[in-house]
Amino acid sequence: MKLVCLSSFEKVFYSGPTSEIETLEGTALLGEKYAIQFAFQGEEEYRYHLALSQEIEAKVFEVKQIPAKTPIKEVYDEQILTGVPGYFPDLLQPVDTQGTVSGTALQWHSLWVELSTERPLKSAEVDVCLTLVSDEEEMSATFTLGIIPTSLPQQTLIHTEWLHTDCLAAYYELEVFEERYWQLVEAYITFGVEHGQNMVLTPLFTPPLDMPVGGERPTVQLVGVTYQDGRYAFDFQLLDRWSAICRQAGVKYLEFSHLYTQWGAAAAPKIIGKRQGESGLLFGWQTSSTGEAYQDFLAQLIPELLQWVEDNGWQEAVYFHLSDEPAKEHLATYRQLSEQLKKQLRGASVIDALSNYAFYQEGLVDIPVVATDHLEPFIAHQATPLWAYYCNAQKMAVSNRFFDMPSARNRIIGYQLFQYGISGFLHWGYNFWYSQYSRQLINPFEVTDAAGAFPSGDAFLVYPGAEGPLPSLRLKVFHYALQDQRALAKLAALTSLTEVQAWLSQEAGQLTFANYPTEARWQLLTREKINGQISRWIKEKAECHLERVPE
Repeated sequence: MKLVCLSSFEKVFYSGPTSEIETLEGTALLGEKYAIQFAFQGEEEYRYHLALSQEIEAKVFEVKQIPAKTPIKEVYDEQILTGVPGYFPDLLQPVDTQGTVSGTALQWHSLWVELSTERPLKSAEVDVCLTLVSDEEEMSATFTLGIIPTSLPQQTLIHTEWLHTDCLAAYYELEVFEERYWQLVEAYITFGVEHGQNMVLTPLFTPPLDMPVGGERPTVQLVGVTYQDGRYAFDFQLLDRWSAICRQAGVKYLEFSHLYTQWGAAAAPKIIGKRQGESGLLFGWQTSSTGEAYQDFLAQLIPELLQWVEDNGWQEAVYFHLSDEPAKEHLATYRQLSEQLKKQLRGASVIDALSNYAFYQEGLVDIPVVATDHLEPFIAHQATPLWAYYCNAQKMAVSNRFFDMPSARNRIIGYQLFQYGISGFLHWGYNFWYSQYSRQLINPFEVTDAAGAFPSGDAFLVYPGAEGPLPSLRLKVFHYALQDQRALAKLAALTSLTEVQAWLSQEAGQLTFANYPTEARWQLLTREKINGQISRWIKEKAECHLERVPE
């Protein structure tokens, strides 16, 4: 039997880890999650009893191999792992710290151990020892974690991963808004917050996303609408419950779902309600976005919605969307709709994923959310605030989170977000468990590419467990990237922002979104250097304080 202790940067395939370089020690700040892996291989089919000895809170997951028929699509760069279909380590299945694990002869497996430093510890160093025992043999490995006695600062980055609640209803075979549906909504939102998400896509109406023209997704509309004799009445009871769930979970921001269809804002979203006492479709694909009927509807809705925002204490914490990913040819329509909406919003911000600088240059969007491979003109013109996103299209040079990409390529985003002062990060796929265009439900444990449309890993970060979300390895690694950003912010608060940015640029050799060190070892060592600098500042501060204390 082989047992090795590896960093969270490694991916352990059945054939073996991407590297067998052992990582036996590391450091973390208070309030940080730190992960290590124990990878093992047996010569025969085996079943091991697991024992974890630790002086620190820990969660243990078995890393499960998940199929990927489309690990990468079309043109791609050299920063991938295999380039061919197969099984990839991704699902993290919780296991008991005194449970059992089993495997097939000669295949590699791994246990992901996430350590929590939420509480101050008695010792500056703690050992974590994993022991695997079978009838024939026993083997142990130990990792030592050093604790730096100062906390990570609060996350200032606004981070949203789009929650698709219709996917929850479809996969769990529930009616939208039944009690079990609400319980799952709460579970998935809470889990997201635990992993650095502080903004939630809020479906005022069924989000007009990932559909063909004329297509329809299950109704998840939170705002009740009644039309009678030329006037609309709005019911916010469901939105009230959504708001309460978000508050309880620790969500800090709401982004209201798009008021117009995706890729050009040609039409209104699907809106159901009662008209003259009859329930049915009020607006949809048949409704022109610029037409008088829908514009009259918005003119009546938005003042009441803004009043709801104020009554519920979400001022300065809500964001509106017009249309997702408009292109240059949609500029004229977007301009008309943007100018009309801004007259009504009373200063509330509009954000949209778009990559053409003209939309921002003309003042049509308050906060551009720009694809990471199109950020250069926005950075050059000092656009602020500036957000970033990536999706299936960002597969050349820049960071992303596909199955077939090294974890170092996922995690580098934390350094990049810090270096360029990015204020927010958006991703469209927290739990998109449909095929492309939402045509049919898929089983995410077996279909990971939206039925061949996107590289595996683009459409979702979590798997549907019986009682709520199960994490992916990619979700955890991205969360650690956000911790890297916060650690850099901590160091900048102790020194200066420009000093830390200059130091980081020197360490990386001109760090950009497309140019960065690709080796996991660089990130491991750089984070340790950051922690070391923070530790020295804390010690010097403590010594200076002692010197000033009178005898």
